[in-house]
Amino acid sequence: MAQFLDELGIPTPWDLTEFCRRWDRQRGRTTRLIPTPALDEKISGLTLSSGNTDYIWYVQTTGLHRDHIVMHEIGHHVLGHSPRYQADPALLARLLGSTLTHVSPKTTKLMLCARTVFDSIDETEAELFATVVLAQTKAVPPPAPNDALHHLRATWGQG
Repeated sequence: MAQFLDELGIPTPWDLTEFCRRWDRQRGRTTRLIPTPALDEKISGLTLSSGNTDYIWYVQTTGLHRDHIVMHEIGHHVLGHSPRYQADPALLARLLGSTLTHVSPKTTKLMLCARTVFDSIDETEAELFATVVLAQTKAVPPPAPNDALHHLRATWGQG
């Protein structure tokens, strides 16, 4: 993973769109990020690969949370995880509506990631990937002055 990040270069300041552009250029594919109000009560991210395009749906949420969901999905690709499901036209229709009517189920790989339950090594690895990448971006804001950790550090020092 470190080699991947070194070769790609993390944008400074952090910018998810720029990261995806660099990743696309490196691998010769296109990434389309698609916000959605909701996928399922347990699913916050979904990846579908078809042809030369990877579609990543993510639940509409705050910037940092959104970036984490997308980086989790990208982590599955970077780490070489196999899709969990073969595309089923009925499943695609139910989850995605009519947005991908041009996509053939025969050439599609669908990866559903229930990020609320980390019951597989793949999910744990993808979550770790997202956490490590975003930690390196320094996109995580410093604690607010009234934050409990800030108070403890102010009282006891950095330790």
